[in-house]
Order: sequence, then structure tokens, then C-alpha cells
Amino acid sequence: SVARAIDELDDAKKAKIEEMCVENWGRDGGATGPAPLQTRDPNVASKPAATLAAAKTAASRGGVTGPLTRPSAAAPKRPVAAPPSVVGSSSEADADVAEGAPVSKEELVERASRLYAADAVTKLQSSNWKERVEGVAAVAVAVDAMSDEDAGAAAGDTIRALALFPGFDDKVFQVLAKVFEVFGSLAAKAPKFSKRDGAIAVQGLAEKIADVKLRAPASAALTAVAEALGPKFVMAQLHKRTASHKNPKVTAESLLWCAGAVEEFTVAVVDVSFVIAWCKQSLAMSNPACKSAAGKVLGAMHAGLGPGLKDFLADLRDSQLKTLEAEFARNPYVGPAMVGTRKVRADGTEGASVAAAADGGLPRADISGKITEKLIKEMGDPSWKVRAAAVDAVNEILGESANRIGPNTGDLMPSLAKRFSDANRNLAANALTTVGAVASAMGAPVGERRHGHGLVPEIVKQFSDSKASVRTAATGALEAWSAAAGLGKTLPYVADKMVELSGKMSGDGKSDALAWILTAVSGDDAAVTEDDLVSAIAAAAAGLADKNAAARAAGGGVVDEVIRRVGSAGAARLLAASSLPPALKSAASAHVEKNALHAPPSLNPGSLNPSPSTSPVRTEGHRSRPSTARGAAARSSLRASRVGGGVRASASGLPPVAAGAVVSGPVLVADGAEKEARLRKLPRKPVKFE
Repeated sequence: SVARAIDELDDAKKAKIEEMCVENWGRDGGATGPAPLQTRDPNVASKPAATLAAAKTAASRGGVTGPLTRPSAAAPKRPVAAPPSVVGSSSEADADVAEGAPVSKEELVERASRLYAADAVTKLQSSNWKERVEGVAAVAVAVDAMSDEDAGAAAGDTIRALALFPGFDDKVFQVLAKVFEVFGSLAAKAPKFSKRDGAIAVQGLAEKIADVKLRAPASAALTAVAEALGPKFVMAQLHKRTASHKNPKVTAESLLWCAGAVEEFTVAVVDVSFVIAWCKQSLAMSNPACKSAAGKVLGAMHAGLGPGLKDFLADLRDSQLKTLEAEFARNPYVGPAMVGTRKVRADGTEGASVAAAADGGLPRADISGKITEKLIKEMGDPSWKVRAAAVDAVNEILGESANRIGPNTGDLMPSLAKRFSDANRNLAANALTTVGAVASAMGAPVGERRHGHGLVPEIVKQFSDSKASVRTAATGALEAWSAAAGLGKTLPYVADKMVELSGKMSGDGKSDALAWILTAVSGDDAAVTEDDLVSAIAAAAAGLADKNAAARAAGGGVVDEVIRRVGSAGAARLLAASSLPPALKSAASAHVEKNALHAPPSLNPGSLNPSPSTSPVRTEGHRSRPSTARGAAARSSLRASRVGGGVRASASGLPPVAAGAVVSGPVLVADGAEKEARLRKLPRKPVKFE
């Protein structure tokens, strides 16, 4: 700062000031003197005005566009504060957008003259707005007549030229409307539309999208660029242009275009985390239009993402969440069935869309950087309070990531598994609950051993615990693991561990584990495979061979469910194909055979026995009185005993039943003779009306 203050002094005065600084430094106890004052070269400081103007012109060429632009449209006149850090840079915004070599206006005029008529290029530079309109219209007609290959070759020079003359700051909306039409045509026809050209186009489109007269052509051109390069790129470029803009209408209209793009392209091709952060930033603005537009974007995303989107908005105020709930109600969850009306021509987009749809579309946070060595060490600390705090820290990390994390968790899962055997059983139950939360947050990758570390057997071991809270936590962990990885990657490990621990696991533990298995295999029939039933019946055998009545009952319930699905013969076949120990296999086989012996016989469709709800048809001339079902059964039994165990043939020609036949249903008496006498002999009971 001292050096800057003495720049205008002569050399003698500068030397004197330097000596005084050295003396003061020595009195303060400095061991060595300060470095000599460095001043600026006066010849360098006094640059001519022409050089400064040239520097400003060169600065106007900087940026992603590359071509020569007018200084008024190149950058804001005053420095603008950077946007809050909540909005991260999109992957598409960070992509390498080559600037290209700076091109002068004369060179661009020459290139444009080779592509279009010289008269049209001259009119583009005219001060008469009507001539500029005619010039842009001539370019638009020429672009429409080009083939796709020719349009791709002419796209770069055409966009650069139109960005400079007439330029994006032209005051006549008819001129810019035609310019945007040319941009849209080139983006739609060019086989390989470059990101550099797209960035130049979005620069002008974002500036004029808030203009009522230019909103429609600007939106159409942005959609054409999105079809060529993807909505991710366009949204990232829009945010880059609007973040430093003073007019909030530009932000609002850009967000409204994003809402339409989500509906047209679906959320699968959108950078979800980037858009959510942008919308949260806009919701914090004071402008109502920006807030409303951000809500519409989130509402459109809710149709493809579902209720899981709310986890990423938990830090908003209650009033903001209430407004968003109304938007979510207008855009109910559709899920993978959401079909877009537009597609992106860029390579690899379709595969990325399928992968994103399979994962729910919501982003997953990488927490590998938060699983530090300190956290892992604290989980094994001698103090139980430190260990409990470390486990709670894991839950906080999951909450900060909206319960959606990537598969890279380092040594987190093995460290949590060590806490299953913690002397503090409440801490063990907390660790089991945390493992279930991690599995739910990670999703399907938890079923792979490299990510889930095969913790299912360790969870099953905890069913041997005497505390019901630990067994309940183990049940919740298994349920979360099965929901994330699938039943096929969970149940076999549960069955193997239960068979291994059949002589050590308590009856209550077997009962709780088998209760979870019964719930798992009692779901959708199409989701449960035969391999799942093999594992289920193997685990049930461990319960059937136990002395505990509750364990045997739970095992029998699982086997009954298997029999309901595949029948007794199928269950016996599954048991025969299993590699269970002889004691367990015999216990399960006995239950299957017992079930087969006591199974009710199938009813013959042609049987004479009607269903209990069916009443015999009475002939005319016979009166009847109201009676209960119990009274009808009693009269039927009495009627059967008086007719000698048989039924006389009816008028309809039904054959009589043999005397020794067993009749399971109510007997029909075809003849109503002596009915009144028989009814008078029955004890009379008061009729109860219900």
C-alpha cells in the first residue's frame, strides 16, 4: 500500500522514505530489514487512450462465444456479486466449450458473403431497420433451402455473424425474431450442432426471452437447441446468463421455459440436482414471478420424481412448502410412465434416460469424503458415548444427503457391523437401524458384496439376542435391505444363517425371523420366485424342529404359505431338492404330509350337495315359516333319520342316494307329505327377529 502511495514521487524522496522504513523496522526489533519497495513503472502505467480502447475491445471478445461482440452486450457495466453457493455448476456447464480463435468483423463479413448473397450481408449491416429485416429474411430463406449437411457446415459462421450484425442489442423486434428463427432452423437441421454455437445462441436468447414480442421465437429456438444438445446444456447456460442479470423477468421466463422442457423431454434428461438448487435459490428471491416460476419447475419435476423430491426441499420454509404442495397436487406422480413429446438427438442420451428412470431419477450424493478416518475410529472408541455419537453422525450425513447416497461408502458398513455385538445393546439396536437406513439410501447397489459387504448374515445373528428391541431393529434392517436389494439377494442368506444357527438361536428369535419371512413371501405372487420359496421352506424347517411352540407355529405358517403357492406335492419336491440336515428336513416333511392328509377335498361341480347358502326349491302349495340356519340344519338331520338315511327321488328325476352314503350338506326331501305333522313334533322356540 505504501508503494502505491509514492508512485508519483521522485527517486530522492522514494529513497528517503525507504530509509525511514528501515529505521522504524530496526527499532521494532526486526532481525532483518524489509524488502525494498516495489513500485510500478511509470511508463507502463501511462498507457495511451488508444491502448485502453483496444483492451476493452479485446475484453469484449472474451468469454465462451469467441466472436467479436459489441461491448455493451458482452459484459455487465458494473461488477455483480456471485450467486450464492447453493447452486453448483452443472456437468454440462463445466463441459469444454471451445472459444475458438477471435474473428474480426471483416473476416465474418467475408465468410457470410460466401454463404449468402452479398446484398443480404450488406443489408444486415444497414442502419435502416427495414433493410436489416430484409437481410435476415433472405438468410432465413437460404437456410431453409439448405440440406442438413450444408446447414451443419454453415451453422458456426452464420451464428457468429448474426450475433455481431445486426447483433443481439438490435432495438427492432422483427429483426431479432428472424435471427432467432435462423438459430432454431440451424439447430434443427445441423447433424452435429456444436456447444460453442449453442452457447452463442443461448446468450442472445436468454437476454430477450423476457420480451413479450420475442418470447415465442426465443422459446422455440431454445427448444431446438435443447433437442440438439440436451436440456442440461441449455438450462446450465440459461442460469449462467441470468445469474448476473438485473432484470428478474429474465430469470422468471427462463424458469418457465425449464418447466416446459421438463414436461416435453421428461425429467430423465435433466440435471435434477442442479435444477433443484436453482429453484431453491429462486424461491429465496423477493420477486413473486421468480418464486412462482420456480414452483412450476418443481411441480413439473414431481410428476417424474414422485414424493422423494420432498426430501430435497426439507430446508425450505413452511409457507414455501405449502405453496409447493399445491403445485405437486397439480402434477401427480406418474413415474416411469411419463412419456416425453420430444427427444434429444445427442448420442448416449437414451441409455442415460433409462438408467435414470430405473434409479428413480433423483440424484445421489457421494458421501465418501464424509466417511473420514476419524469417524471410523470413533466407532471403535472405548467410550460408549463416543461410539453412539459416531453412529448418530452417520444418520446426520444421510439426512444431509436427502437419504440418497452413492455406493462408495468406504469402511462405513464394516464399522457399523462391528457395533452389532456392542456391549451396550441399545447402541447395537441403533447400529442395526442405521444399517437399514444406509441400505435404503444406497438402493440396489447395497446387494452387491463390494458395496454392502455381505452384512445380511450378521443381521440375522442378532435374532439370537434376548432383548426384543434388538430383534425388532434386526427385522427393520432386513426389511430395508430387502426393499433396496431385492428379496432374491436377501432371503437366501437369511435361510442359510438360520439353518446354521438352528441349534443356537432362541425360539423367540426364530419366531421373529420367520414372521418377517412370512411377510416377505406373502406379497405379490409375481415377485416371489421358486428360489425364494426354497429359501423360505429351508428357514421354516429350522423353526419346525425347535422345541419352542411359537417357533414351530411360525415355521408352520411359512410352510403353509409355500403349500398355498405350489401345493403339497410342490412343497415336498422343494424339500427333496434342498440340502437341509436330516433332522430339519424330516420336521418340515412331516408338516407337509400332515397338511396333505388334512387338506379338504375339492368339490365336484356335479355334486348333489348344494352350498350351505343355497335353499331347496319349494313346490307351490306348501307353506313355510321363517327359520334360522340352525333350525334348518336340525330339521334336515331329523328328516334324514326318519327316511332311513336315504333321499327319495324327486319329481325332477334325481336318483336316490344310497343308504350308506355320507351326505355332507343338508338333505333335500322331494316329497312334502306329513310335513305338518313332523313340524308339530319339533319343540317350539320363540322367534327372534334381528
